[in-house]
Parts: sequence; C-alpha cells; structure tokens
Amino acid sequence: MRITTIVTVALTIAAVGGVTVATVLDRGYYRLRLLDEGLGQNSLAEARMETFRRDVEQTLVSADLYVASEIQYLATGVQRQISRLGQIAQNLNDYEVIQREAPRLRNVLRDLAAVDEAVAAVGAIPDASADVVRTYDQAAEALATSVVELSESVDLHLATDRSKAVIAAEEHKWFQLLLFISYLLLMLSVLAVTLRWIANPVRRLTIHAQHAMELGRPFQPVTRGPQELRQLGTTISKFVSGLERRVAARTSELREQADELRKEVNARRQTEAELLLAKRAAEAASEAKSEFLSVMSHELRTPMNAVIGTLTLLQDTKLRNEQRLYVRTARESSLALMSLLNDVLDLSSIEAGRLDLESVNFCATDTIEGVLNLFYPTCVDRGLVLAGRVSPDVPHRLQGDPHRLRQVLANLVGNAVKFTKSGHIYISVDCCLDQDGRHQIRFSVSDTGCGISEEDLSVVFAKFSQLDKSHTRRQSGSGLGLAISRRLVQLMGGEIGVSSQVGKGSEFFFTLPARASSGSTVESLPADAATAMPGEVVIAGPPSEFASAVREVLSGWVGGISSVDEPQQLVEHCGAASEAPIVILVLGQNDPTWRAWYAAAGHQAVQHAACFAVAPGLGERAHSIVPTDLFHGIYSKVLSSRGVLEMLRGANSAVEGSRNSAAPLTRSGRILLVEDTAASRLVAKNILENVGYTVDLAENGLEAAAIVQQNQAFDLVLMDLQMPEMDGYEANRLIRTVREDLPIVALSADVMAAQQARARAVDFDGYLEKPLDRDTLLSSVERCIRHAAERRSPLRVLG
Repeated sequence: MRITTIVTVALTIAAVGGVTVATVLDRGYYRLRLLDEGLGQNSLAEARMETFRRDVEQTLVSADLYVASEIQYLATGVQRQISRLGQIAQNLNDYEVIQREAPRLRNVLRDLAAVDEAVAAVGAIPDASADVVRTYDQAAEALATSVVELSESVDLHLATDRSKAVIAAEEHKWFQLLLFISYLLLMLSVLAVTLRWIANPVRRLTIHAQHAMELGRPFQPVTRGPQELRQLGTTISKFVSGLERRVAARTSELREQADELRKEVNARRQTEAELLLAKRAAEAASEAKSEFLSVMSHELRTPMNAVIGTLTLLQDTKLRNEQRLYVRTARESSLALMSLLNDVLDLSSIEAGRLDLESVNFCATDTIEGVLNLFYPTCVDRGLVLAGRVSPDVPHRLQGDPHRLRQVLANLVGNAVKFTKSGHIYISVDCCLDQDGRHQIRFSVSDTGCGISEEDLSVVFAKFSQLDKSHTRRQSGSGLGLAISRRLVQLMGGEIGVSSQVGKGSEFFFTLPARASSGSTVESLPADAATAMPGEVVIAGPPSEFASAVREVLSGWVGGISSVDEPQQLVEHCGAASEAPIVILVLGQNDPTWRAWYAAAGHQAVQHAACFAVAPGLGERAHSIVPTDLFHGIYSKVLSSRGVLEMLRGANSAVEGSRNSAAPLTRSGRILLVEDTAASRLVAKNILENVGYTVDLAENGLEAAAIVQQNQAFDLVLMDLQMPEMDGYEANRLIRTVREDLPIVALSADVMAAQQARARAVDFDGYLEKPLDRDTLLSSVERCIRHAAERRSPLRVLG
C-alpha cells in the first residue's frame, strides 16, 4: 500500500466523521432553536394571559358598580369592555400553550356571555330584582373562577415547558461534549494507525542504517510498510553498497597518498634540517666575515694611521717643491686607499644591518661648509668654482646624523669633481614639503660636467657600477660611493635621485625629514643667518662662473641682486640708487682686471656704496694681489652663503687669510697616549706636541693604569682599545677607580658598529677613528680638556 492511499483513507475517515458530527450537532441545535422559539411564544402568551386576567377584574369592578348604581352610561362601557374581552379571549386561542386548555377557554367565553346577558338584564329591568342581581353575581363569580383556573393551568404548562427546555439544553451540552470526545478519539486512532504504518518502516530504516554505520553490518531494506519506504530502503541499500565500494577505493587511494605524503614530509624535514644547518653556517660565516672585517679594519687602519700621519707631519717641514709634490701625491693616494677601505666597511656594515645612526643636534650650514672646505683645494687647482647655498627657510639646527650626512654629500661632490672639467659645482639646501604636507630638507649637488646618459641613469646607484667601463677610462673609483649614499639616505628616512643630460651636467639630490632639534619645531626655528639683508647688492665685473656663484650663494638672502659688466655702468647705477647699494667686485682666479675696474669706477663707487672684493680662486695670493685698504672687505675662501653674508655685515674679520695661513694656536695640557704601535705613537705624539701639549707614552693598558696611579696630573688619556697584556676596556675601568673625573677618549681602527657600542657601554668620553685626522684630533682633545671639570655628556663619535 502506498503512503498516498494511507493518507487518503485517513482523510476520508476524518471527513466522514466530521460531516456526521456536524449533522448531529445541527439537528440538536435545531431542536434547541425550536424550544427557544416555543419559550418565546409561551412568554408572550403568559403576558397576554396576565393582561386578560387584569382586564377581566377591572371589567367586573365596573360591572359591579353599574349593578349597584344602575347608572345607564356605565352599562354601555361595561358591555363594550365585555365585548372586547370576548375578542381577546378568542385571540388567546392562537397560542399553543393556551390551546391545550381549550375547554377552560370555552368556559371563560361562556361566562363572559353570561355576564353580558346579566348586565343587559339589569339595564332592561328598572330597579332590578334580586333574582337579576343574583344571576349577575353568579355569572360574575363563574367568570372570575374560570379565568383564574385558565390562568393557573397556563402557568402550569409554561413551567413544564421551561423545565423541558432546560433539560433539553443540558442533554444537548453533554451530548455535544461526548460527541467531540468521540470524534477526537476517532481522529487520534486514525492518526496513530497512520503514523504507525509509516513510522515503523522509517524506524527500521534508521536502525539498519545505524547498525551499518556503527557495527559495519550490511544495510537491510524493509519488507513491510508503504511501497515508497520499501523502494527507499532498496535504493539506500544499493547506494550504500556502491558507496562502500567507492569508499574502499578512496581509502586505498588515500593510504597511498598518505604514504607519499609521509615520504615528502620526511624529505622536507631533512631539507629543513639541511637548511637550518646551512643557515647556521651562513650566520657563522657572517659572524666570521664581520670578525674578519673588524680585524682587517684594525690591521689596515693601524699602518694607514702611521702613513697618513707621517705624511701630514712631513708636509709641515721644509721641503723642496719636488719633494712636496711627492709627499702630497703619497698622502692623496693614502687618503684614496683609506676612502676605499671605508666604503667597503660601510657597505658590509649596511648589508649586515649593523650600521647605527646617531640622532644629535647639528648645524646644517656647518656640515655644508665642512664638505666645501674638504674639496676646495682640489677645485682651486682644477679651476672649478665650488659654492654652497643654504636657503633662509632652512632651520639653523636639525636633529640627525651629521657624520653620515657629510659622508653622502662628500660622495656626491667627489663624483662631481671627478667628472667636471670646467664650470661650477653647487651645493644647495632648501626646505620643501612632501605629498602629505610634512617638512623636508632637500640637498642638491649640481655640476656642469659631462652628464649621464639615460641608459646609465638606471644603474647609477648600483654597487660596483662604473659609467665608463672601458679599459682606458680616466676616472678611478670602486663604484661604491653612490650605492652607499643611497643606502644611507634610505636609512635616514629619505629618498635620493638624479637628473642629467649628456654634455650639460648632472644634479644629484636627496630629501630627508626635517627633524627639528629638541624643544623646537621646524616652523619656528630661525634660519642660518639672523635676518636677510634688505638692501640691494650689485655684482660687478666681467661675466664669469665666479660672478654666477656669488649670485647663487646670495639668492634669497638679500633684497635684490643686480649685475653690471662695465665700470661706467657701475658708476651710473650707484649714482641713480636711492640708497647706497653694496658693491661686490668679483675677481677671477687669474684675472688682473680689478685694477682697471677700480681705477675706472672704484673711487667713484666707494663714495656712494660699500665696496667688497670676492676672489675665491686667489687663495693666499689675495693678500699680495688685492690691496686691503681699497675695500671694506676681501673674501678669498670657499663661496658659501654664511661666509659671504658675514663679510657683507662686517662680521668676517679674518677673510683675508686662508685656513693654512692662520698662525698655529698654542695649547697647554698633559696627555697620556696609550698605543701599542710605535708608528701610531710617533704620529699622534708629534701632532700634539707641535701645538704645545705635553705627551707621555704607554704601550698597553696595564702600563697606563700604573702611570696614572703614580702620577695623577694628566688632563686627558688617549686610549687604544686593542692592546696586548691589557686592552683599553679593562684599563679604562682601572683608571676610573683612581681618577673618576679624568676624561678618556677611545682610539681604534675598528669602526664596526658593535665596537662603537662597546666603547659607549664602558663610559668613554669620546671615540676617534683611525687613521687620525690632525684637525679632528686637536679639536677633540681641546674640547675634552675644556670640559674636564664639567659633567660628562652622553658619548658620541667625535671624529
């Protein structure tokens, strides 16, 4: 049997039962409705009967009054009332409950007729006799009695009907409840049978499926129940059989894959172990390389310190021109070799992630002028114009690493010097905004050299890249300077770039975040000079690279700049000016035209303006060529914004002399030099004694500690870090126990970042790299001795 048949039978039984129940209930409700209607008629009949009884009583009262008084007009009213009562009595026969007492109703009608006859008789016989009155009384009494009997009988029938209606309603209520309960039981029985017929096969299917899944038994289809369930069981059995076959095949396949995966995992584990070993070997190799670089740095810098220092000392002695040329050549070659060594060490430190940057307050103008002074002698010898301009909106003091900034600028300027045969090299520093509106400092090095092709621009910052790859290239170099510069700029949080045209020169530029010094903001910091000069500056002289360079360094710092090419133009210009301008007469390196200019215009121009001479290419010869009494000031140093402005303000009192022409300063103080290498001791001792210091020597840390313990009159200790018997770290601790306030400056040829960190950790007062630069050494020694009595500030690399 199908499930649809079972459901159809169940629904049919439910429908038949429902129709039967509805029919029975409808009949019961019909009977109740008839009873309710009968009760309504009975209530109306009762009211009419009660009204009829009262009317009869009133009529009898009127009739009694008439019989007693024999007033004629009362007779008409009484007869009319009796006639109306007769009609009412006839109408009472319409009610079913009164019809049951028809004889009594007839008695009432009969008695009404008798009363009517008696009333008529009383009116026909004047002074009615006693017989007539007695007849009337008998008829009236009979009427009253028959009316009461009829009323009582009707009331009895009404009470009986009401009782029957109540009993019927109660019986119908219980019958309805019993009928509903019976129908509900019938529906529950049908539902139970239907569900049992359907649910039992489903339950058996579920049990068979659980046994097949949990106990591994074969799936058994059901044999009893609806046809659909039997077909479902057969279908599931077939599906389970096919699924078991597929699962068995898949299990076999997964087992094979698991075996392959296990083999692959074992292979990967072996590979990981090999990679771990290779990583450890690479780390060990990196450590070995770093250690090797540290050792080689020390071993190479130590003899280079002696070579460069000896050549520096030799330059200060009396030599023939030929000998001076040999010494200068040897020193320049030593410096080039030292530069190559520094580049290799810096590149290794950067790639190893061991290059630490400082964050100190520094003056950007000092850094730029340091780079200008470094390359100024070379540019003078080659006839190149070297100038530096710092824009007025650049903050006076910044926060960062001035040593690395100077290194980047020196690399860029050094490349410009190499590839520029004639013209100029400008260093420019400006303040700008990035895309997010943050302040940045833009450094630029532009030249008029040979330029770079578009093909070479893509590799110009690559390591070991040479733009001229031929065997006959004129410029030497390792190709590391620009690569190191790019990495340093990135480490400092900036970007570097280049723009160039072949034959027209190049411009290398980079930007760095404008970090103001502590306690200041970039917007509120003053510029390098106090204020810009509001007056006009006139640049006089024939057109030249020097004149363009002067205009460049003063750009943005003065109210206006004018140029004149002829003496007469200068006289006319000064005479026509409302305020006396500042006149700058620019003299070329081998240009004697200043005499003609001054003879033609100088005397007249001086009467109206302050006249200055700028002769950066003349160097020391400016004192013998240019009469100082003819000008307010003479500038013969490297061109820079601050230097020229100081001259114009009259603050540059020593512009006539060059750096080398200044008289050596005499210094005093006692210094203990601790150095295990004889050559290094010789160089440092001579440099210090030449300026007036008293120098004692020690060959190792143990000897130095003993000397300080015996004699505590030293002002400073210069301590090498790597020495036999006792190194500089242990000697520092011993000396501190004797004299805690004695300044100690570390000396080392190992410039790796870890070595510098160790030097800082043991509380040295300074750190100087070998080879020792004379100026750096002297300035550091002077600074340490001057601040010996003050509290030591946190260590920073001095050289």
